[in-house]
Amino acid sequence: MKDTLQNNSAFQLILCLGGRSRTEGFRGSILTQSSALAIKRLTFIWLLLGISSGCNRGGDFPTAEAGGVVKIDSRPLDNAHVIFTPGKGPAATGRTASDGSFTLSTYGTRDGAIVGHHHVTVVAREAGDGQYDRPGAPGIERPGKSLIPEKYGNTGTSGLAFDVDANGNNTFEIQLTSANH
Repeated sequence: MKDTLQNNSAFQLILCLGGRSRTEGFRGSILTQSSALAIKRLTFIWLLLGISSGCNRGGDFPTAEAGGVVKIDSRPLDNAHVIFTPGKGPAATGRTASDGSFTLSTYGTRDGAIVGHHHVTVVAREAGDGQYDRPGAPGIERPGKSLIPEKYGNTGTSGLAFDVDANGNNTFEIQLTSANH
């Protein structure tokens, strides 16, 4: 059995990763301390390869760079969440800067939005009040007061829709109006 294990390439890899050379020979149990360490190292390498192959490489739906600016009553809207929701696939999100500008991300940072038609929502709120007594949501802070009309936070009432083009200029200007305007 010793020769069979040492001729097995996976076992040789485990021995190599575990810091033991083949010339040392096989001593004792298969699960020696160094081979257990080697198995942990090999598992880590497999996980690392699996994670890196899936990160920032996109998904099943093609994306195109997209972003723009959000204004309320012709003034830039700072620190708002912008969500582009396609008919199929994951939504793209972005957060506005002090000048109202935003860049969308779907699968990875700044990779844009899925190509096609999107319903758009914008949410901007004051900081939460520090209370964690929301019914049905224990441990989640109550949200602060909305800084814009709540209709913009719902795809059914926002009235906002845009098309993301694979080869086009996907810079969108989102104009909102306050309840007072």
